[in-house]
Amino acid sequence: MWTQPPRLWINATLTLPPWTNYPADWREAVAPTVRLNGELAFTNAVAGGRTVDYLQTQFSYENQYWKLAALDLAQGRTRLQFDGDADETTHDFSGHLRGALDAASVRPFLVENNLAVQLNQVSFYEPLALDVAVQANWQDWQTLAVAGNVAVTNLSLTTTVSNQLDLDFLRTGFSYTNRSWQLSGLEAAAGRTYLDADAETSETTRKFTANLRGTFDMASLKPFLTNSKAIEGLNIVHLEEPLAFNFKAAGNWRDLSTLMATGSMALTNFSIRGQPADRVAGNFFYTNQNLMFFHPQMFRVRGTQMMKADTVTMDFRHGRLYFTNGFSTVDPLYVVRCIGPKTTEIVEPYHFPEPPTARVDGSSPMRDVKEMDDLDDANLTFVILKPTPFQWRDLRSTGLTGTIHWHGQQLVLTDIKGEIYGGRGYGNAHFYFKPGSPDADFNFAIAVTNLNLHLLAVDLSSPTNPLEGWVTGELTVTNGNTSTWRSWNGYGDARLSKGLLWNIPIFGLASGALNLFSPGLGNSRATDATMKFGLTNGVIYSDLLEMHTPTMRLEYTGKVDLAQNVNARVTAKLLRNAPVVGSMVSTVLWPVSKIFECQVTGQLAHPKVTPLWLPGPISNMLMLPLHPIRSIEGIFNPP
Repeated sequence: MWTQPPRLWINATLTLPPWTNYPADWREAVAPTVRLNGELAFTNAVAGGRTVDYLQTQFSYENQYWKLAALDLAQGRTRLQFDGDADETTHDFSGHLRGALDAASVRPFLVENNLAVQLNQVSFYEPLALDVAVQANWQDWQTLAVAGNVAVTNLSLTTTVSNQLDLDFLRTGFSYTNRSWQLSGLEAAAGRTYLDADAETSETTRKFTANLRGTFDMASLKPFLTNSKAIEGLNIVHLEEPLAFNFKAAGNWRDLSTLMATGSMALTNFSIRGQPADRVAGNFFYTNQNLMFFHPQMFRVRGTQMMKADTVTMDFRHGRLYFTNGFSTVDPLYVVRCIGPKTTEIVEPYHFPEPPTARVDGSSPMRDVKEMDDLDDANLTFVILKPTPFQWRDLRSTGLTGTIHWHGQQLVLTDIKGEIYGGRGYGNAHFYFKPGSPDADFNFAIAVTNLNLHLLAVDLSSPTNPLEGWVTGELTVTNGNTSTWRSWNGYGDARLSKGLLWNIPIFGLASGALNLFSPGLGNSRATDATMKFGLTNGVIYSDLLEMHTPTMRLEYTGKVDLAQNVNARVTAKLLRNAPVVGSMVSTVLWPVSKIFECQVTGQLAHPKVTPLWLPGPISNMLMLPLHPIRSIEGIFNPP
């Protein structure tokens, strides 16, 4: 519709054949002689419901060749200029369009198709700047070739009802020829995400290649995620700084599983499940849903902890993480906490107060385990290379080395050696975590040499305990389960030297009575003690535990379970260990030893003592005439 008539000016010439000739064919005889020059202009026209502010152009036609020059169009914020030409003989045409195009000028002319739907998902807040050249043959559109540049600022992509991605700017050079698109110098920015790319794709084969560089912020990806699990997975990672990358990619639009990519990336100041890291960098290769990093390095805690490897592979299809020739000075709990809270709960009792220096090989799950049978895909070997402090519940080692193998539901500890409570320890262990259960079957063997009894009691009972001595021994648990101590079975032996055990109630139960018999007798230092025992259903059985002091021998026979319930018989043989005459004197004092023979029941910390032969008052009276024995004690223990 026109609110004002258009203005048209035309100058035309043509040559007609002689009037006497047979009527000539227009195209062959007349059209080649037609010449046109003209101008067209109008203002305030309405097209498609949109007002065209003005249009003006110049045109010419000569030798069946059209030229359109200096076409200017204004409609709202749209300002376009166009030059073009077309050859009626060859059917070739070309054109050059430049200016600013407002999306509002285009939408009324779009038919309802996929392009219209996609365009309606984009909000343009500024006109599109473009400079495009096109050429083709209108009888053969396979010859279409397009080249140019486009740029736009402040636009939004609506991805879901509630999500949209705001782009700061987008600009690129492009070309289209032989049914292939090429993008050169593509730049896009959205917040802290910046992309610089070159790409090529074929409409025929649907294959594509791309070179991409820039920085990537996780927040830019969230609007495109509709899967709740994908959103949950993205929320695990928090980036203080965007990811820097530079890579090449290739694939096929029909099957994105064919995607391959190779390049490098670097990340600083990030955290996984709240576990921070300083930086990580490496080269990578991606194919078949596997992302392989070559020589990656990660640093944390201001660079004091690091991890590196020849390769680290992330298998997204099966949710596995593979390490080859890894080296780490990172706290293992950091890696476990990154996997998830359930996995942390399983592994956390095995704790390194200081990060170990270790070699790592094998695979572990990338996901947090929900049930113990989720551990099937774990097969990780962790070799501690340097002595490192280690703690399991209340037990500690100041320097531990060995191999930890996590394989499915099994945790195997081999060649474990270390400094333990002033002595040396060696052991092996095997844990099997039952599917569908938090409990584990296990067996282990431990040997210790010159273990400081006082230091051990500090961790297990009281830091002020006066216990002394050095323990050497072995303990083997052939089978057990973490759910109950009643499942433990095994055997062992122990030897004590230079000991002082009277502060342990079960060993000090006769101390007071012996001091009545002879002051100081009940506090004599135990020179040594020996014990061999069996372990059945959590109960320790011993035919004989002997404790030796310079003036007597204590003999224990009985049992104690792992809940510290005791049932034993104790005999104190007075002066049995006195030099030369000890055996004779002990025989003479055999009746007195019988006085001290008693049954011990109750708890180790609170034992109940029952004399086997005489009631308490009678035994006290029998001890009164024996005070002269102090003079004999003085012979063997001079002041």
